[in-house]
Amino acid sequence: LAKRAELRELVNLNDPKAFAESTRSSRKTYLRKYTSFCEEYEYERVPATTEQIKYYINFLAHKENLKYSTIVNYIDIIRILHLEQDHPNPLENHSVKITRRSVRRILGDAPQQKHPITPEILTKLKEQLDLRQHKAKQDLKEFEEKIDLSKAKERQKLAKRKEKLELSYCKDAMCWAATLVGFYALLRKSNLFSPSSKGFDNSKHLSRGHFQKEDR
Repeated sequence: LAKRAELRELVNLNDPKAFAESTRSSRKTYLRKYTSFCEEYEYERVPATTEQIKYYINFLAHKENLKYSTIVNYIDIIRILHLEQDHPNPLENHSVKITRRSVRRILGDAPQQKHPITPEILTKLKEQLDLRQHKAKQDLKEFEEKIDLSKAKERQKLAKRKEKLELSYCKDAMCWAATLVGFYALLRKSNLFSPSSKGFDNSKHLSRGHFQKEDR
């Protein structure tokens, strides 16, 4: 029994490594959605009935307004849950396949082409950004000269203005810099940004430290 326990520990340690972190994270999202549906409509997660799965597919399509390609990913968690508990894959049911086919025809499954960023779009974007740090600093200096810095409330007003200036300029400058890098390097959004703040990896994703200015 002790030897079996060692083997069980190895299995528990190694099995999760079969999938990338992004895959595990996506599956957690799919599981939460399916669990929420089952709780709301009073279904057992496993084993799922044919009616239950057909309702869930339509729920995702018409209540959650998901694309068909996304629905396929969401319902796959049902297959995984059943296989993990040695149940047959319920998605292979003929009636379920008919429902999937009908939803596919209604929603369509053609990929949506993303529009390219053009110089005209860049110009419009720049017009919405505040990149005039010099002018903003000048306005701040004029404001500082007008107020009485011996009063605490006036000093607080000045501090808030400085903070607002720094945050506003940094965000707009960062947005503009990232947009130009993506435009001239012909990058997709996924190439330019990390999937989330928690998913940022300095060895994979671009950051300010990766860029250097060269005088030519």
